[in-house]
Amino acid sequence: DFREQGRQMNDSLYYKILGGDSVALVSAGTDLDSLEIPAYATSTGTVYRVTAIADSAFYNVGYLRTRLTKIILPNTINTIGAYAFAGYKVLREISIPDQLITMGDRAFLACSVLDNVIIPGTLVTIPNYAFSQCTALKNITLSEGVRMIMQSTFSDCTSLKQITLPQSLTTISHYAFSSCSSLKTIVIPD
Repeated sequence: DFREQGRQMNDSLYYKILGGDSVALVSAGTDLDSLEIPAYATSTGTVYRVTAIADSAFYNVGYLRTRLTKIILPNTINTIGAYAFAGYKVLREISIPDQLITMGDRAFLACSVLDNVIIPGTLVTIPNYAFSQCTALKNITLSEGVRMIMQSTFSDCTSLKQITLPQSLTTISHYAFSSCSSLKTIVIPD
C-alpha cells in the first residue's frame, strides 16, 4: 500500500522525508486527469521542498494509470527515480524540470502515448531504457549539456523520425536507438 511508504502532506500526495528540508513524492492517491505536483509540502507546520520523485512512485498504481494524461513537475525536482512513471499508457504530457540532475533507469518506460520530451542540459546522462517503448514519441529535444545516452534509452520509439544531437554529447551507448523504425535522420553537430 502506497500510504505505508510515505506521509500524506498535501491533499492526496504522499511523501518521504529525505533529510533536512527535502522530501520525495512516493505516490498520489487522487484519481485525476492531470496532476501538478507542488514545489513545497507541509507537515505538522514544517515546510519541505519537493526535490525528488521516488523509484516506482507511480508504477503499479493501477487506477491512476488509466486516467492521468498530464503531469507537471516543479523546478525544485532534481531527481526522478527508476520506473517512476513507467507503464503509463495514457500519459501524454510531462514537464521535465530544468533543474533535473538524476534520472533512474526505465523512468518513462512504455509511456506509449507520450509524444514530446525535452531533456534539460542539467541531466548529463540519460539512463538505460529511460524512454524505451514510448511508441508515440515523435519529438525529442536534447539540450546542450547532455553528454551520454545510455543503453536502449530510446529503443522501440517507433514514431521517432529525426533527432538533433547536442554538441556536448560524447557517448551513445549500444542499442540507444534500436528498433526506431521511423528514424530517418540523426543530426550530428560539427
